[in-house]
Amino acid sequence: MATSKKVEEKYQRLLKEIQKRPENRSCFDCSGRGNQYVVLNYSTFVCTTCSGIHREEQHKIKSVGMSTFTVDEIKTLDAGGNAVAKAKWLAKWTSSDGGPPPEGDVQKIRSYIKAK
Repeated sequence: MATSKKVEEKYQRLLKEIQKRPENRSCFDCSGRGNQYVVLNYSTFVCTTCSGIHREEQHKIKSVGMSTFTVDEIKTLDAGGNAVAKAKWLAKWTSSDGGPPPEGDVQKIRSYIKAK
């Protein structure tokens, strides 16, 4: 029992370290600085506003501080994150397509998420 608690604590610390990486400190979908939520479908860190939009799209969202993550979810986040997602999901995105919308502009964020 104590061993599984230690393993859980180890992975929770790892999750916090992943969240603090420079590429994960800001929202993947807008210009916001928040990163309190994870979109498990894409292994990205997002702000509160963007997490709500992803929920509308039926994506799996978890709060970093309030949810329990499985070891596999944390391992996936460790291998992923915003930089990996940017390379994958925005590989063909150009500056003429526009940059991330401003934080709080729900309509532009919603369109941006759907366009990607």
